[in-house]
Amino acid sequence: MTEEERDAADPWLTLAEIAEELRVNPATVRQWVSKGQLQASRAGVRKWIVRRSELERMLAATNMAADAEPAAPDTSQRVDPEGRAGEVRVDTPATDAQSAVALLQIANERFANAIEASAFVPPALGYVDRLRRLADSCEHMAATLLNASTLAGVRWSPRTNFGLEVFPYEVRAGGNRPRGDELWKDVDAALDRLVIAVTGTEVSAVAHTFRQAGEALLEVADELERDETWRSRSDVG
Repeated sequence: MTEEERDAADPWLTLAEIAEELRVNPATVRQWVSKGQLQASRAGVRKWIVRRSELERMLAATNMAADAEPAAPDTSQRVDPEGRAGEVRVDTPATDAQSAVALLQIANERFANAIEASAFVPPALGYVDRLRRLADSCEHMAATLLNASTLAGVRWSPRTNFGLEVFPYEVRAGGNRPRGDELWKDVDAALDRLVIAVTGTEVSAVAHTFRQAGEALLEVADELERDETWRSRSDVG
């Protein structure tokens, strides 16, 4: 097979094209590449390209990992120790629906990692960065769920064990967070709405509350970065 024939049979995709096709943020695709989840080839100083077959391999691998995961024990009376937000149920074997589940698994992992990064640490160097990471993971969950909500046969699997205690102490009301509650009122309201939304079955409702939580966390992070008095007093960034 010539190179031209291979390109026709297995075309190259840019990271932007992959993001558009999967309806995720381009930064998410770049993260897959940087973590080695998606193999890419350099096609310029700042350009990466991916074979169609490689993208399909990653999605298939994610699906197989989900299929191989053992049934979870009853956790209705405890918090998910890994901080995962939940899952969607698929009532159709359609490929696009299965891909949505695979993408949600990736978003869940990112959310869990952001929760873990902020667990059991006092406000210290990197506090604002941790807020931004948590906010970005909420936005990733929102984008992935909004994509899933457009597909027939996809619904949210209700969670009754996802309470405010899932979130790090450093961002919860009454926790070890900087400045007064007034700064955090939108975060508190958004997290309250999210905790309620995940007990239902509407994928879009969960998506929108994740987005609201992410936006509220970003607003706090931006305000703390602008507050030179707080920054100099706390020496956190």
